[in-house]
Amino acid sequence: MFKYTQIHYRCFDFAHDDGITMINNKPCYIFGFGMEKLAKEICNIVHQQRKAVWCNGPTSLEVMKHIDGFMAEGAHWSWLGSVQYLGLKKPLVALQQVRNSRDHERVLKHCLLTGAQPSVPWKLEGEKGLFGESKETHKLIPDTRIQIKCLFSAYTPLLNLLKKRVWVCEAHALTLSPGVKGNIFKVGNNYVVTIVSMDKSIFDTNVFPERIEVLIRLSDASKIKKATLFSVNSQEKKEVTVELKEDQAKMMIPNHLTSSLILIEMSS
Repeated sequence: MFKYTQIHYRCFDFAHDDGITMINNKPCYIFGFGMEKLAKEICNIVHQQRKAVWCNGPTSLEVMKHIDGFMAEGAHWSWLGSVQYLGLKKPLVALQQVRNSRDHERVLKHCLLTGAQPSVPWKLEGEKGLFGESKETHKLIPDTRIQIKCLFSAYTPLLNLLKKRVWVCEAHALTLSPGVKGNIFKVGNNYVVTIVSMDKSIFDTNVFPERIEVLIRLSDASKIKKATLFSVNSQEKKEVTVELKEDQAKMMIPNHLTSSLILIEMSS
């Protein structure tokens, strides 16, 4: 694998003119065009060696065109929201740089929403975390705190079901009850629906089950064979009843707590 770092630069060069960009009525050149050309040339060379190219921090579809996978790197989960649409069919990894367990869980929830995979949780030393002097003076050691282990043990089985996913781009493909967020992906011949409650945690002791209605609209909904519910709050998986009507499928989740996933298996 080839790592192509810092692919996000989109500064302006006022000594050149790209024929398109203008700032304050003055022609200039946006670095994004140069980054696009570099990405194409570098990826062509690397792909000829039968290797994949991964990058971090992309900001445009043009630059991402030749990249095989990418990372959302940063100390805040909002970065996933900024780049998620660049990876509708490409793998995305959340390189989280957060310390407390609540922030780690928010990253994992956003992974479920965006179809991303989390990186190994590192033990961040010092105020600078993975930045600056800390990178030179401290070893990168996996975070082995009990709460972090519990989080990844609970969320990993659901996230594993999202590997090799692609986004479902059919109109109004997913509708959920108010108060929760979710997304729908296709994995192979099957579909996966993710459901998260952003204001709840697996560590909360006063969380009560919610009844969630799930309505999906798919052109091949009539081929649904089976639906199975997975939850971060329980290791038990449960079959879900599916009501089919033309291109729609309706399901009721009676006991959603923090984060859930529905694996929808299709007939061939």
